[in-house]
Amino acid sequence: MSRPFSLNGPLFSPGAGAHNGNGSGAQWPRKWNPLQIKPWFVAILAGLFVALAVGIEVAYAFSVRNHGKLALPSRATPNLTFAPTGFDASNDPWSLSSTQFLKSFLSTLLITPLVFLLGKQDETIKLLQASSPHQSSATAERSLLLDYITANSIQSIYRGTLNKHGVIIVSAAACVIANLLQPLAGSLFTIRPTEVVLPQNTAIATTQLGLDPTFTDLDAFVAAAGFAEAAAFHNLSDPPFILGTWAVTEFEIPDGSKGNNGSATLQTVGIRSEPQCEGPSSVQLAGPDPNGNYTLTAAFTGCTGQVAIDGSLGDNAGVQSLAGCGGAANVNPSRAGAVFWYFLANPVNATVVLCNPKVEVFNVAASVNATTNELYDVTIVDDYPSQNDVTQFLSRGALNGIAFDPTDFDKLNNRLVQARAISTSTQLPEAALKLALKERDVQQQYPDFLGITAHIYQQYLAIVAKSIFFTNVRTAVPATIRQYQARLWLDPLSCHSLAAILVLTALMILYAQWSHHQTRSRIYLACPPGTIASAITLTSNSRWTALIGPADDAASVTKKLRGMRFRLDPITHHIIVEGEALGQPRNSVPPNSPMLDPRISVYSTSTKASPLPTPGTENKHFSFQGASAAMAQSPMSAQPFSSQPYMQPPPPPENQGLLSPYERVSYHDATGGVHPLPYGNGMPSPTIPRSN
Repeated sequence: MSRPFSLNGPLFSPGAGAHNGNGSGAQWPRKWNPLQIKPWFVAILAGLFVALAVGIEVAYAFSVRNHGKLALPSRATPNLTFAPTGFDASNDPWSLSSTQFLKSFLSTLLITPLVFLLGKQDETIKLLQASSPHQSSATAERSLLLDYITANSIQSIYRGTLNKHGVIIVSAAACVIANLLQPLAGSLFTIRPTEVVLPQNTAIATTQLGLDPTFTDLDAFVAAAGFAEAAAFHNLSDPPFILGTWAVTEFEIPDGSKGNNGSATLQTVGIRSEPQCEGPSSVQLAGPDPNGNYTLTAAFTGCTGQVAIDGSLGDNAGVQSLAGCGGAANVNPSRAGAVFWYFLANPVNATVVLCNPKVEVFNVAASVNATTNELYDVTIVDDYPSQNDVTQFLSRGALNGIAFDPTDFDKLNNRLVQARAISTSTQLPEAALKLALKERDVQQQYPDFLGITAHIYQQYLAIVAKSIFFTNVRTAVPATIRQYQARLWLDPLSCHSLAAILVLTALMILYAQWSHHQTRSRIYLACPPGTIASAITLTSNSRWTALIGPADDAASVTKKLRGMRFRLDPITHHIIVEGEALGQPRNSVPPNSPMLDPRISVYSTSTKASPLPTPGTENKHFSFQGASAAMAQSPMSAQPFSSQPYMQPPPPPENQGLLSPYERVSYHDATGGVHPLPYGNGMPSPTIPRSN
């Protein structure tokens, strides 16, 4: 059952919040002071911002020092995130989420609570700023009509700038800056392929320097020539453990260290085979003779060579050894220089290339891809100091791999070996010729026979060296094994930006709360602002509220309140107009003040002079002139006011010394009856002093 409406009943009893000017009466409730603006909470929040900024910078320093952190395993990228013992995706606890989600979501969780609390602080500051003007008077536009509650942060900064409310500007700016925290936190972590050195520091060498006793059967030579020819046709890279002129010891990487573009570097033996090719100082092609044959003569430094070419074969090429070049008059054909000749039938042209191969042995640091065994770097450490069968064999000169003399190859009487020798000496020049013709057709210019020959012959010599100068022996050798891992790094730009904004936000929080604390200490609010009831508590006894009603729109309210200056009454904490003494004890009111005349109503149409200046004067104090227009539309305006003595009901005993906010204004009808002026209809009860 609803409680009956009574202004003098217990519902409106002043005992709950009454307080008189003499200090008697019930104590006021404790003022509303939410947790988010209490000094100790503000200090903790600002400290969390600073602590998080320091923590981010420290974490970044550790990230740089430790080269990141091994990322979480992920089904999406099993080859980039792994454990040394392997990873079973079926047991992956993170299989339902991607690493991208985790690194973005978890970092954002650190920032979200702080941004939320900062927003609540800003909201509270706006509520308090909009709910109560300062003790110093302010115009309606800068007090009652000012709306920070529904404004966003940008609007609050603009309105705060116009009204010189620095607290609002700083608080709203802190919220705007804080909007950058979450995207920066989301980009804080990055997964970067990082090269790390594994604790595994040994590899297994499967070969060592030594002369292969089976090299005289020419299997290694014909296989090398076949690979060189295939590489020329199909643009193949070097085979494993060969890089350009280098051939190194073969070795194995432990299984746990393979994958992820890993590499291994170890001290080993390397053989460098240089073709040392050069063009002729002069070349002459004679012919054709009646049989269609040509004679090609070429001169080199210290020697001259001649070769007969069958012109009926069209484009063709060949190779033969040439002794005596380089100052050695009598040289074993298998160790002499190799002359590659090329004949082009249309148009007729010919050229030659002389190569004097050189083979050396060194101690080297070799780096290979741990997955493909592709050799990608060789660095000479020093000369190979030891003497063995390889160094002794090479001391007599390098094999040219073209001509095979019985002094070095004791199986040449074997027809299979002879066929391999012919195949070897045919494949290399033919491969160079085919590649040169392809280059001519594509580039429409005379081919670079010197460069093409040097490239093919160099690859051939390196493969031969790897095949015949290393023997199969397994030994453990020290190695530095590196591996590319998907590691979690802190992004430097995000880290430094996030830390700077956190510190700046903390300083803005402290400044805004310290400044606002000075202001709100003079404001009394018993309940949270924002509701209609809380707004009424600040204006319930203020007489200026008679000027406005529910039918007034924003423009009308602004027009009616223009020229007035509002402030907080220091005793009652009501919002009053400058000059209105709502909390003034009765004995301090001048005896002849019209405020003591109970017959004068704030709704009266009387033009009786008021002791307060009217709007438009210099001080722009409060006046009720003009309220008659609003009153004229009220149903009670038809009932005339009487000049009969005012009949006042007994006041509540606890309000003896004040201008009671619970007294009513009465009027007399034509018959002399006394009627209390009711609340409602846009006419709040003004405070009128009681008669004695």
